[in-house]
Amino acid sequence: MCTMHSETLLYFWYSVSVRNYSYRFLESLMKMLKQELASAIVSKLISILGKNINLMDERGVIIASGDPARIGTFHEGAAYVIKSGKPLEISPKDVDALEGVRPGINVPITLENRTVGVVGITGEPSEVRNYAQIVRYTVELMLEQAALKEQVHMKERVKEVFLHDLLSGNWETEEEVLMHRASLIGFDLSIPRVAIVLSFSQTEGLNQIEFLRELSNEIVRSPDKRSLVGLMGSNRLVILTPIDLNSTPKQQRRRLEQLSLRALEQAKKHRLQVVIGVGRYHPELEGIKKSYMEGLEAVSLGKIFCPEVKIHFFEDLQVEYLVSKLPNSLKRAFWKMVLGRLVASNDKYTEELLNTLKNYFEEDLSIKKTSQRLFIHRNTLFHRLKKIQSATGLDPTKFTDAFKLKLALLLYLYEKENLPEPTRNESTPS
Repeated sequence: MCTMHSETLLYFWYSVSVRNYSYRFLESLMKMLKQELASAIVSKLISILGKNINLMDERGVIIASGDPARIGTFHEGAAYVIKSGKPLEISPKDVDALEGVRPGINVPITLENRTVGVVGITGEPSEVRNYAQIVRYTVELMLEQAALKEQVHMKERVKEVFLHDLLSGNWETEEEVLMHRASLIGFDLSIPRVAIVLSFSQTEGLNQIEFLRELSNEIVRSPDKRSLVGLMGSNRLVILTPIDLNSTPKQQRRRLEQLSLRALEQAKKHRLQVVIGVGRYHPELEGIKKSYMEGLEAVSLGKIFCPEVKIHFFEDLQVEYLVSKLPNSLKRAFWKMVLGRLVASNDKYTEELLNTLKNYFEEDLSIKKTSQRLFIHRNTLFHRLKKIQSATGLDPTKFTDAFKLKLALLLYLYEKENLPEPTRNESTPS
């Protein structure tokens, strides 16, 4: 890619996304002024001053007024104020000379050194003159507050677009441009990073932007302030957090766990059901995308194999990942060969035995820990393991047999989770 092309693309992106903020803010504000703010502003001022207030747009058309009959009509005095940028007093004798006006004072609304509208107070100029500047400043303040909210939203949108391009790989021939885009939003791509993916369920009334803002603020106040946080779609949030390659794997893991736990706590404040997946570190820009994909895989596999756990590391699910990539025919053939008779019985004890086997493996074949986890006596656990051996011909207490049972159980659980509901309930022949 030639340098000129890179610089041209970068300049275009920068102009649209950063330098052009002011113009786009004003356009958005005028739209909001017409659709959302105008009536609220007018009603508020009328309740305070006890005077009729008119709000006119950049064309001189009244868009809000204490007199509903005047809304949508042309105000020639406002058109003069917009053109001149100066206040205009209209006395009773001037009314007949100007279209759509009444006695009062009209002052320009100015933002970013541009007149975006006019606010007028109806009444004898001598009676309302002292209110004119107060009204003007009040309207401008309300619009400036709306501008700040719009600016935050727009910057978040720019960040989300960048994040989407980075993680989807839409930059493979424009790496230089991507690096510059990152620097413009204060993000250093040269730092080694790992992706943490939060997958949260939709909740009625959920303010996702507020959740993102609180999580971002929490990270900014922490040692992880160099992290980039952003939404990917409607129900997924990504944290690209720095990782210290000079620290030990145990230290790296602990820091990622701490950050994931803080994110989980923030989600709970919003009553969100969240599953978190953590990818591994991979070098270079392409590595960030790989880490993100692993985070997604960790979420998906965690929901299938360990639904009671909320934070999943991809490095802990590599066998499960391998299982998920096997051909479906091979998956089914193997688990049926090993567990077919046990599953085919389909009695009230089947799920109990499968759950026992799952917990037994998760506790590294420890009789003591498994019985404590299941709140059953050791002899009860031994009895269940004997029943599993009787049904499968494999002894769960022996390594080779346990390995076959573990693999078959993973294959069974994966297929069970991914089958359509009617198929799940069908009995399976041995």
